[in-house]
Order: sequence, then structure tokens, then C-alpha cells
Amino acid sequence: SVGVELVAHAAPLFLELSLFSECQECCRKALGALREQERGTRRELELQEALAISSMWTRGISDEVRTAIQRGLELSEALRDGRRQVHVRLGDFGGALSDAKRSAVIVGQAGNAAEKVIAEWMLGASYHFAGDQIAALRHCERGFELELDATPVPVNLFGFDHRIRALVALARSLWLRGLPD
Repeated sequence: SVGVELVAHAAPLFLELSLFSECQECCRKALGALREQERGTRRELELQEALAISSMWTRGISDEVRTAIQRGLELSEALRDGRRQVHVRLGDFGGALSDAKRSAVIVGQAGNAAEKVIAEWMLGASYHFAGDQIAALRHCERGFELELDATPVPVNLFGFDHRIRALVALARSLWLRGLPD
């Protein structure tokens, strides 16, 4: 139990330091050591998230990554944790948009100001990749407006710096709308 807790707290540091193999190994062990009463908890969600990120960076989108992401989404839904429903399905832009919308609903009901910023940025990036540049602009800009009153915003969730993603989506959407300036 103590080891599982230590791994859950150490995983963000492993990821920050790009110690992906170490993170994978520790998360696998911790997930295997979870007691039955710890399954379905935020602790499992944190471990699944770290396993998915570290595996993605070392092995690409493998079955292990897909399984960890899917389990993380199931836990996010069950725990009503919209902030963690940060899921980008490579090539599945409709799926990513659906996930972003679901996260925005959950965060809208029970989220704090920082979570609402991230939800707007997720929507903006998802709409951009789905091809709706007007909606992308609206949500990216709304996220930046909300950010002014929501400090600090934890921008690096699930392996992505959501502020940078929103800036990229905003710039690309403006470009595609014929507004390069």
C-alpha cells in the first residue's frame, strides 16, 4: 500500500524528468499491487494515466497504451473527474471531440475555474482537428479569457501542455480562416 502511494506521488516526477521506462515499470508494479478496495479509485486513475503517458512515449500507441487510456476514461467517468478526461485518440478526431465535450459537461457541473479553462482549451483543440475552425477559435479564446481569473492553471495534464496546444490550435485556426496576422 505504501509502495503504491509512493509510485502514485513519484509518477509525475518521473514524467517531468522523462524517466519513461522507470515510470512504466513502477506503474505496472503498483497497478498489480493494488488491493481490491483501491481499484476504481483516483489512485488507480493516477497510475493508469502515468502508465499510458510513459508507455506512449516509449512504445507508441500500443495495446497497453489503449488499455490504460480506456481504463482511465472509465475511471474518469465513474469518478466524475472531467479534468482527467484528457484523451487524444490519434486519428480519431470525432472521438477526441466527443471526449472533450463530455469533459466540459462534467467540469461545468462540478469543476473549478482552472478545470474550466482546460476544458475550453480541450474543446478548442478538438474542434480544430475535427475541422470546425469557428468553434475552435471560440473555445480557445474563451479558455484564454477564463485563464485570467483562474491562476494557477495546471497546464500539463495527461502528457500535454494544454496551454501550448490551445495556442497552436488558435494560430492554426486563425490561419485556416484566412487571418494570418
